Amino acid sequence: MRKLQAASTIRVIGFAASVVVIAILSWVFLWDEDETGTHSHPTVNTEIVPRETVSQVATTEPNKVFPQRRTHQAWYLPSADADLADLPTENLPRGSAYVRVSKKYQQWLLGTPVEVHIPQIDKTYLAVVDRIAPDAFGNTTIHAIPSQTEEVLDRLILSFNSANTLAYVSTNEGSYELTATGEYGLLVPSSSLGVTKDPSVPDVGEQKKNRYADAEYVPRRDE
Repeated sequence: MRKLQAASTIRVIGFAASVVVIAILSWVFLWDEDETGTHSHPTVNTEIVPRETVSQVATTEPNKVFPQRRTHQAWYLPSADADLADLPTENLPRGSAYVRVSKKYQQWLLGTPVEVHIPQIDKTYLAVVDRIAPDAFGNTTIHAIPSQTEEVLDRLILSFNSANTLAYVSTNEGSYELTATGEYGLLVPSSSLGVTKDPSVPDVGEQKKNRYADAEYVPRRDE
C-alpha cells in the first residue's frame, strides 16, 4: 500500500513539474526584451493589407521606356485594282474618302508607333499607343497620343471588334471620323457631319404630298 501511495505521489510531482516548465517556456517566448533591456508584450500586426486588383485596362506609365516597336498603319489607301463598285458613292458626306482598314489591330502594344494618314489633305501623323482597353463584349478600344516629334495630331481613339471599326482623329487642323464594316471604311471630316439638312428642301420625293388633300370631313355624330 505504501508503495502505491509513493508511486502516486511521484506521478503528481512529475505532472506539476511539467506544468511549471511549460509555463516558464511560455513566459520566455511570449515576452521579449527591447533595446533598453525592459520587457514588453509581443505586438501582433492586425492591419489588413488589401490585395492588388488586376485591371483589364493597360496604360503606359510616366517616363516608361518601351523596346523598339514596329510601326503600324491605322488604315491604308485602297489599291489601284480594288473593287469599290459595291460601295455607295452618292449622298456621301462632303469630303468623304474610302480607306482600307488594318487587320492587325490585335498586334498593337503599348508604345507601338501608329501612322495615321488623312487622304483628304494628304498628310500622315505619327501617334503612339498609350492605352488599350478591352471589354467583356469582344470590343477593344485603343488610345494613342502624339509622338514626341508630332506637333499637329492631338489624339487617336480606335475601337474594333471582329466585324466593325470606329475611329476618331483629332488634330489642330480639324478632326475626322471613320466607320468601317469589313475591309473598307469611310473617313469623313467631322465638320461635314455637323451640317444639318435644310428643312425647306422636301425630304420625300420631288414634292411634298398633302396627305389630307383627299380626306373627307365626317361631322361628329350627335349623341
